[in-house]
This record gives sequence, C-alpha cells and structure tokens, in this order.
Amino acid sequence: MEAIEELVTKLNDLYSSGWIKAEGTGSGRYGLALERELSISKNSSKKPDFKGIELKTKASSKLQTLFSRTPSRHTGCSNNLDLIESWGYQDKKTGRQQLYTSINSEGDSLGFSIRHQNDYIQVLNGSTELLQYDVNRLEEALISKHSESAFIDVETRESGGINECRFTHLLHCKNSSIDKFLDLLNDGKIYLDFTLSIKNGRSKDHGFLWRIKGELRDLYETSESYDLK
Repeated sequence: MEAIEELVTKLNDLYSSGWIKAEGTGSGRYGLALERELSISKNSSKKPDFKGIELKTKASSKLQTLFSRTPSRHTGCSNNLDLIESWGYQDKKTGRQQLYTSINSEGDSLGFSIRHQNDYIQVLNGSTELLQYDVNRLEEALISKHSESAFIDVETRESGGINECRFTHLLHCKNSSIDKFLDLLNDGKIYLDFTLSIKNGRSKDHGFLWRIKGELRDLYETSESYDLK
C-alpha cells in the first residue's frame, strides 16, 4: 500500500471514530492532535512527518505556513536587533519594541514589501533594501519540506469546555516548484512573516515564516483531493 493510501485509510477511520481532543491550546494544537492519533512522536526534525509526506492541518482561511528560513544576509541593517530597533514599533500594551507583520509583494501597512530580483528576493521598506534571500536556499527549503505534502482541513468545536476537532478533507500534492513559488510571490500570494521582538536587550523571534494564501495546489505540479468523511 502506498503511503498516501495508508494515510487516507487511517484518516477515514479516525473520522469515523468521532471528535477528538485538541492537543494543548496553541496554534499548532490540531496538528499535534493529528500526530498523536497517528502515533507520530514529537520532534524537531525537518524531515516529512508521515512516511515521506509532510502533514499540514488547516482550521481556517488564514495563511498556510510552508517553512521557516532566516535571511541569507542583512544588507540595510546589521542584524535582527538593528532591524527591530530601526524599523520596528513599540507595542502599546507591553511597551516592548517589536516587529510583527506579514509582507507580500504588494506591501504592508508598515511600508515593507518583498520583490523577486533574478537569483534573490529582496525585503524592502519603501525603496530601502534591508534583507536578501537567495532563491536557491528557498528552493532547498521548499523541496525538503514539500516534495510531497498532505494539506488536511479541520473542523472544530467546543464541547464541555474542551476544544475538539476532526479531519474532513485532504489535498495530496506532489512536486512543488520554485518557479510556481516565484509566480505566486509576484502575484502577492506568498508572504513572509516577521515575528521579532526585543527581550533583555537581545532580539527574539519565532521564525521567519514563509506562507501562502489561496489554493495550495497552485504550488505543485500534481494534486488530488480526498474526502475523509
């Protein structure tokens, strides 16, 4: 049995068994619940989750995270601390200096944008280049995480004060393409998220997250849908 057939069978059976408890309260609680039910051990490995297939759960219409990669180089600032101090803002509640934003080719409210230039991608504020990403480095991340992926839709509910979920639909995608990634970036559908702040005089981040908006299948050469109900 192929890995995707085994995965779909397991998820069909899991749906038939009814609602399951989410794992924790964080943003990854449904993915962690899925890994628990599939007996996938918790680890920090960058390898795909299920027999060569990367698993991604999606409970809303928000952006879907593809991977996290730090910049190839700082060009208009010396480091992350300089980036936050010079281009960030003060949080009204905590008073800390931070830089949280989602950036695409069309720009954000803080003046940031991303732009493809030959073999690298620029991160700009206005006309000032701050960071660069080498395209080949992003291609390595894309292929290593998404040569074969399963994007799984999640239904959620609150029952007796407990957050529960079930998995309803699976989109199986193969052979992600950096050319498609760059086309989507130019169309404003690829985003880079900053999650930066300063704590005790040092920069802190939760990853430089590359994310996608809209049809995930547009990133791949082939895709197939499965109803898990």
